[in-house]
Amino acid sequence: MRTLLVAVLAVIGYVDAGKKFSCKNMQGKDVDWFVALKLPSYVDNRKGRTFAYFDATQREWTWSKQPINSTESAIGATVQQLYASDNKTTFKTAYNDDVPNHLAEGSGRGHSKGVIVFGEQQGFWLVHSVPRYPSPYKYEYPDSGSIFAQSFLCLTLPIDELEKVANYLRFSQVTPFITNRPKDFDVA
Repeated sequence: MRTLLVAVLAVIGYVDAGKKFSCKNMQGKDVDWFVALKLPSYVDNRKGRTFAYFDATQREWTWSKQPINSTESAIGATVQQLYASDNKTTFKTAYNDDVPNHLAEGSGRGHSKGVIVFGEQQGFWLVHSVPRYPSPYKYEYPDSGSIFAQSFLCLTLPIDELEKVANYLRFSQVTPFITNRPKDFDVA
């Protein structure tokens, strides 16, 4: 009876077991990878919130209809998974050498910025150039990231690659400010 209940709850969305995290395209669908380039504010009528987007399914760059600060944009939908994930089953890390709200001191560590979210089977690694991003509590795009051009590279990876990503983080001496490592995740 318990197995049937768990199966029913999983079908209607109450159980997060086995969730596959991935990079999202501009329609919110899973993609293997994407690249995005955000315009600087001085050439953008959206005040530095417009970006060009390219992914594995496209033949050319396209402009996002959604601004970068929207959770309906490819970048916003991807990073939103950081906040919507279950801490009991999700490995997640956000790191930035210029952390938001001074959550950690700049310590002369590696000049690296990124977001990593993995479930039991796969996850994504978003490498970016935005200072003070992402917000620690909910999806917001900082004003500090709007002035200059910014870049994003997102990779959807199988769980087997998480240890390699973790090794990169260690060797690069990143500054993490969001971390969650469930006991089932054994990485270096």
